[in-house]
Amino acid sequence: MASKMVAKFEKYWSVIHGIMGIASVLDPRYKLNILEYFFPKLYGSSSSIEINNMKKLCYSLFEDYQNKTVGVVENSGAQLNDNESNTDGLNVSNLLTGYDLFVNDDTNESQSKSELDLYLEEKVLPRSATFDILGWWKTNGIKYPTLRKIAKDILAIPISIVASESAFSTGGRLLSSHRSRLHQDTVEALMCAQSWLKHEKEGPKQYIETKDKRLQPVGESDSDDEVK
Repeated sequence: MASKMVAKFEKYWSVIHGIMGIASVLDPRYKLNILEYFFPKLYGSSSSIEINNMKKLCYSLFEDYQNKTVGVVENSGAQLNDNESNTDGLNVSNLLTGYDLFVNDDTNESQSKSELDLYLEEKVLPRSATFDILGWWKTNGIKYPTLRKIAKDILAIPISIVASESAFSTGGRLLSSHRSRLHQDTVEALMCAQSWLKHEKEGPKQYIETKDKRLQPVGESDSDDEVK
């Protein structure tokens, strides 16, 4: 039994540990420090290899997002220049060309480091149970615009407490060997309709407060109340 549990854990861990590692790095309370602390406990002598692999994954993901961001900025900048050049016959962008050169001269040294480098060089924040990581990225995302986009996508992934097999059991009932060519939109519509009809049939549950301040659905009673 234990060996089967370990095999299942390794199966899913090999798929999601990269995403979980990136999510930890994007937490300003931990960053790479938490990997450097726990990986030696998990991987032993091969921990340095795993840490380097995680760093490569973070930088690779950052470069992908950065390339997409650069393309969007260039397109929007070209449209802005076209609009400015048509304003009263005056090319406003040319008036700020000297300013751009002035700023670039002062920021060449800082531009040699990426957002990710600057983010990782900063000290980690103190751990706090009430820390709002999404609020932090919303506020500090101006300083790290590319990392904010990554955090928006990675940290939005829900963590389910339901077993993986149970989460996909509905799809298994809809798609069988005799009915396996349904379009994905059709499958989604069937699953949503099934959930909506079930909820409409059962109706919204009403809850009452018990003696120990717990919420309990109406019609259900504790075993202590039944035994008198």
